[in-house]
Amino acid sequence: MSTTLFSLAFGVGTQNRQGTWLEVFYAQPLINPSPALDAAIAPVLGYTDGNKAVTFTVDM
Repeated sequence: MSTTLFSLAFGVGTQNRQGTWLEVFYAQPLINPSPALDAAIAPVLGYTDGNKAVTFTVDM
């Protein structure tokens, strides 16, 4: 990944039947996470760039 993240957060949320997010709770968002954390997390979640809500499972 060529850019660093401004923030990173993992949340728990609810979606309706159409898959639209209704609400998400982010317990402890990180501001300016370390480049090492960026590099470790991005490939696992398939993150490339931009603001995204990424759904992940324990199988990832």
